[in-house]
Amino acid sequence: MDTHSPARVPEALDRDLLERAGFRPVRVMEAEPVAEAVLALTLDSRQPFAPGAHLEVAVPAPSPTAAPSAAPEAGPDSGPDSASGYGAPATPETGAAEPLIRHYSLCSDPTGATPWQIAVLRHEDGDGGSEWIHSQVRAGDELFVRAPRASFRFRAALPALFIAGGVGITPLRSMLTFADGLGLDWRLLYIGRSGASMAFTRELEAEFGIERVEVWATAERGGRPDLAAVAGQWLREHPTAVVYTCGPTALMDAVAAGLEALPNRVEREVFDPAAAEAASGAGSAGAGAPTTVGPPFTVELADGGEVAVGRDESILEAFSRAGIRSLSSCRRGTCGTCETRILCGEADHRDAVLSPEEQAEQSSMMVCVSRAAGERITLDVKR
Repeated sequence: MDTHSPARVPEALDRDLLERAGFRPVRVMEAEPVAEAVLALTLDSRQPFAPGAHLEVAVPAPSPTAAPSAAPEAGPDSGPDSASGYGAPATPETGAAEPLIRHYSLCSDPTGATPWQIAVLRHEDGDGGSEWIHSQVRAGDELFVRAPRASFRFRAALPALFIAGGVGITPLRSMLTFADGLGLDWRLLYIGRSGASMAFTRELEAEFGIERVEVWATAERGGRPDLAAVAGQWLREHPTAVVYTCGPTALMDAVAAGLEALPNRVEREVFDPAAAEAASGAGSAGAGAPTTVGPPFTVELADGGEVAVGRDESILEAFSRAGIRSLSSCRRGTCGTCETRILCGEADHRDAVLSPEEQAEQSSMMVCVSRAAGERITLDVKR
């Protein structure tokens, strides 16, 4: 009999804040290890999503009494209790903990033929999100999630080579499942440290066959293959093909470097905010940092209030100064967590999340980096 105490995620976190931001509770149907330090969560939803899309998951931040972490977890790629060291201090207004927002790629069938599934790599030196998921979440619990976001483009109808590194298999698994359903010509090269550390290898080989799925454990095969050569050979044999890659930055860089003459033939998923920003060219303050500096302006709130935003601060910082709570994660315009609906006015978009077409619509903005295009802008935010 399962005697696990429910995680009580809806009670532990600020439910009102999350629901106003578009998060909703979803039941965990299964929680099972699928590789060393990798936990797969099957969720009670079959909503279709774009191949390669990810979920935003709200998790409790570690409490101040928890041991300090060495570095924040990267991720687009998590109920607390006092013994676990999780659950940030309750706020006076709500009595609920401030959440961390983590991004996990969906690795299930994007058509909705199977329930949603994510796979979470445990980061021992992270900021606690993955540690909490591994130690606290069980079948029957609920997670607060926000609808899938498609930030990893999949070009349907074209042959595809998928190159995955470690947990980078997660978005590629949904892509290749979709590609196979369309009858496309595709191959997967899946690289990891060892077979035991690589999730879904048996399932992929059984479902699609070893002629399409090549599993490469570097500890057993003397290192990593020449990724540029592999990608180049595939493109010579398939002149219209696209190469999709996800995994450690070094792996993705190796693929891209070998195809510098064909940059439009490579699609990559970037989990690290700084790397995502560099890849997208976001920001104008030089390498690595989008600028939030600009003329001061006023944000009108949905409840009639106003917040002045200074020249040297972001909207997010101004909200914090005014005691207005908003969700955020990267604070660099690369993750999409702080996306806020525009009710009136136009934004000076400085993010790397919205497409040029979405920015032109002026329906939402990333308040961590973007500013008002004029003296005033009205946002869907309340005190």
